[in-house]
Amino acid sequence: MRRPIRHCNRLPSSPSRLAAQPTVPAFIDTALTPPRTTLVADQLVWRMAEDMREAAAFGSGITEQDLLGRGFTVAQIKLHGDDARALAQRLAGPSL
Repeated sequence: MRRPIRHCNRLPSSPSRLAAQPTVPAFIDTALTPPRTTLVADQLVWRMAEDMREAAAFGSGITEQDLLGRGFTVAQIKLHGDDARALAQRLAGPSL
């Protein structure tokens, strides 16, 4: 009688049956636009001013539509837009 072969046509077993889960690289966090709707007033004015300065650094201005696209609400823009513009101008320093 022939003895059965136990390992016929089988791959060797791996140390773990659980596959490694993919992870999100750390640089992805910096590529995402953080939510602006949850910011408190001081943080909101600062973030909006920084967005205005960033747009100015690229040689263009920023419109209400641009701010909406960056995650601000219409109410936030109307309430804090002037304060943010003034802060952005102060942070930019003197100009000719």
